[in-house]
Amino acid sequence: MRTVIIGGVCRSGKSRLANTIFNNTKSTIVHADSLTNFLKKHVPEKFSGDFQLDGILKTDPSEIVIKKLIRNMGKEFDYLTIVDSSVISPATVARHFRGDRYISLFLGYPRVDVLQKLNEIRQAAVSDRYCWSHQYSDREMFRYIEHFKQLSIEIERICQQFDLQFVDTSKHWSNAIQIAYSCIIRQLLTS
Repeated sequence: MRTVIIGGVCRSGKSRLANTIFNNTKSTIVHADSLTNFLKKHVPEKFSGDFQLDGILKTDPSEIVIKKLIRNMGKEFDYLTIVDSSVISPATVARHFRGDRYISLFLGYPRVDVLQKLNEIRQAAVSDRYCWSHQYSDREMFRYIEHFKQLSIEIERICQQFDLQFVDTSKHWSNAIQIAYSCIIRQLLTS
């Protein structure tokens, strides 16, 4: 049984990549951000976080739930398990999820043009009435994207430090997702 861990910042393509792997393999998939958002909303005293748009990578209290989920999900099945989350950090993956059982990859946009990314998000949200970006003005979204850009820089640096895969989705987003998909499939086939 193998587990694919896909981490990275919001709107970098984690769910798209996870769904692409799911559609082309015998696998189970967990979009862990949905779980952590639920926990933060319904048990705020246990999972409150000090969220600030300062571009600094901080430990998220719900990361412990994601670690347990990764360790225990799918043991009863002989399926590939895919977990995507913006909460899991490269340092946590390096410490807890190395070896033949795990494949990890992080996505981010450290070299993105912020205005272009804003337009990209707005365009994608046109057909998704549940997109979180609808609740924010362009000015607020600009600040979020700047924050995620800074986090991407930090995530890329940590991935290099721990020799983890990082795919930059700053430009040619769909091509970058295809590259990330190819990296994961190659690892699945070679092990």
